[in-house]
Amino acid sequence: MNSHTLTSLIAIGFAGVLGALVMPSLTGCVKQEGQVKETEPNEAGAIASVPDRVSQAPTPSTSDRKVPVVLEPSTIDLGIVSPGTIGSGHVLLRNVGDVPLKILTSKTSCQCTIVDLAETVIGPNESIEIPAQFDPGTQFGIRTADIFLIFEGYDDPVEIPIRAEVAYVVRSVPSIITRRIPNTERYTDKPQFVIEAIDGRSFQILRVHDEAPQFVDFDPESDESRSTYTLIFDFNRFDTQLCIDEEGRPMPSYLVIETDHPGCPILDVRLRHECTAHERPSPGQAWTLAYRRALLGVMEPGASREFDVPLRWAPNAQVMSPILKVVSESPQFFSELVDVYEKDDTYWYRVRITPTGHHRGFLYGTVRFQSAQFDMAMTIIGRVDEVKPGDG
Repeated sequence: MNSHTLTSLIAIGFAGVLGALVMPSLTGCVKQEGQVKETEPNEAGAIASVPDRVSQAPTPSTSDRKVPVVLEPSTIDLGIVSPGTIGSGHVLLRNVGDVPLKILTSKTSCQCTIVDLAETVIGPNESIEIPAQFDPGTQFGIRTADIFLIFEGYDDPVEIPIRAEVAYVVRSVPSIITRRIPNTERYTDKPQFVIEAIDGRSFQILRVHDEAPQFVDFDPESDESRSTYTLIFDFNRFDTQLCIDEEGRPMPSYLVIETDHPGCPILDVRLRHECTAHERPSPGQAWTLAYRRALLGVMEPGASREFDVPLRWAPNAQVMSPILKVVSESPQFFSELVDVYEKDDTYWYRVRITPTGHHRGFLYGTVRFQSAQFDMAMTIIGRVDEVKPGDG
């Protein structure tokens, strides 16, 4: 069998679909610098710069005629991909028919940059290798996308699925904590979740949102450290009407886990509840934030950390650079808007976070992006401490 390799790369990104798809972060457990990007599925608001997945996919045909090709393997499975890391893989597309096949165009189920496959011809019993780079985002869990190839003489596209699991070397299972018991229709006020090291290394959980962890069947005073822990989050600690605990602290949108694992000193787990719903765009607001939290990792005292945030625009939005400033809402740190640049048909805003001189330890608060008429909050997560070897 003859084989022709398609050397151009298909780069898949998840920037544009709010409601299911997200962008990458480069900090947190392993990397401590660079862009930090995230948006919350089903909570980021209705504004999006790209139509949703269904509208982007080619409309199925009523024809039963299928393109005579085989994918080897059937899915581009990238396995576990760290937030902020672009996964790479490929498939071999083989023509199992007896006539040449011509690709007319290619599309994807998300905002992306793809190679122009138009006019590519695959002879009988020939194959092309289609490599792909996939940017699955920062929202933990399974992320999927699809490449669609349209062939001359066929109405239905050939679909190439892409799959990745977004996780740090230490991850939470499930990746989002809710009152609903997984795989059931039942609810609990004390959901359990697992924190585990993917590499199988034993480690300790030091703090959970700056408090002692609530373990299940584990005593940190007497038991040896392990690679997997079961913990409890107690929603009963909070007044569900006022959304605060007895000390007046609000229910956190992200539960922050601190560990002694050298590859993951800090990670966050989304806490989903009526009290933690993300702000939606106001009526008439032409933009929304693509990412709703920045995980800054461990910072040395006196150091600053920067992250980049893109905006998402309402269809036919005319105002393309509305953010005037980024204001800290926390006494723990200062914020500064330091740069604006254009990329991927939108504007990106670079923000610098500098802890206040006296602050040490757990860092958690919000900044507010402000335009002339509208504003929107973003959560900032990190820790200020002397960085030890292996932490960063």
